[in-house]
Amino acid sequence: MKKIVCVIVALLFVFGLAVVMPSKPDVDFLCLQIYANSDTALDQGIKYIIKNELVEYLTPCLKASKDKTEAIKTVNNNTANMANLCKKILKENNLKYDVQIKLKNVHLNEQENLKAGAYDSIVVELGRAEGKTEDCVIYPPLKINANKNVKFKSKIQNWVKSIFK
Repeated sequence: MKKIVCVIVALLFVFGLAVVMPSKPDVDFLCLQIYANSDTALDQGIKYIIKNELVEYLTPCLKASKDKTEAIKTVNNNTANMANLCKKILKENNLKYDVQIKLKNVHLNEQENLKAGAYDSIVVELGRAEGKTEDCVIYPPLKINANKNVKFKSKIQNWVKSIFK
């Protein structure tokens, strides 16, 4: 009887840990962070246009990357193309400020798909880069917004379930 009680207590403890401490996905993210020239409506609007164009450009390039290191190498090989894309959009909108693209480790605030913390990021600075930023995950290419059925499971919970199969 004591063994059964001990097993039940142990299982309750493990289930408690599984609920309280879910494992996070084994993914190393690369983010995109765009600093607008200013907080004017025009500069903020251009920031979103550039973000969408860069995501559209980079997603197929990064899709073949096996890991974040390879994704960073791909980004480094495409920095000039990314800058030209940004400059083209600025020129089309009669804006005459510069574009800087750097790879940095930056602090990002919590987002729908990302916990707050330090992440390697492609940082795009438009003009004076004094406006609000736009941040998103660029690698691995995520389509979580399009698929709300994505679930992260606890390793402990999976282990306990395997015991009772």
